[in-house]
Amino acid sequence: MDRSPLPPGENRELTWQPGRRSERTRRKLIDAAKQVFLDRGFHGARAEDIAVAAGMSRGTFYIYFPSKNDIFLALGRDSAQGGYSLLNALKDVPTEWNPADLVDLSEKLVDYFDEFGAFIRLWRQVSMADVELRQEGARFELRMERRLGVELDRLRGRSPTDPASSGVAFLAIAEGLWFRSRWLGNNGSNSRDQLVDTIRILVAELIN
Repeated sequence: MDRSPLPPGENRELTWQPGRRSERTRRKLIDAAKQVFLDRGFHGARAEDIAVAAGMSRGTFYIYFPSKNDIFLALGRDSAQGGYSLLNALKDVPTEWNPADLVDLSEKLVDYFDEFGAFIRLWRQVSMADVELRQEGARFELRMERRLGVELDRLRGRSPTDPASSGVAFLAIAEGLWFRSRWLGNNGSNSRDQLVDTIRILVAELIN
């Protein structure tokens, strides 16, 4: 993978210091990077493109990230953190649940894939040729799938298979429904509500 190193003569040490203003600048770069990567792909995106999209100079970009690979990794960690909101929502479902208890979880699933779904698919494409990204993604996915599976087993009151396998099925089916609705379906005003309800029904079937 092209690491997009710093231009000759530029200091390779990151000089930013934690603080509200610095965090806002870093966040702005990360948000801009996500859209640039989605629009141009990883290999088509340049650090300069990200800086321009964020309304900053290339020099500012390199203060916060030594390469475009590093900001791509930061986006991956963002999606991982977002995944924990799904785990927390699943933990909040009571053992003696009813269909209404699954609405918040279903909404968070849709919100998660709306925010990170397209990037996750790009990550998978890029990581096929990059061991570092592949290992980083695999570590998170294995942890998250197992934790989700443990919570699904809690709700169904039994463990019909390995918890990780349950977690894989849960995420794969939810992502597939999201992809079908968002990328291949219509964009009607009620499409989100329909998707949330479909996922709620799916989750209920998985834990019955």
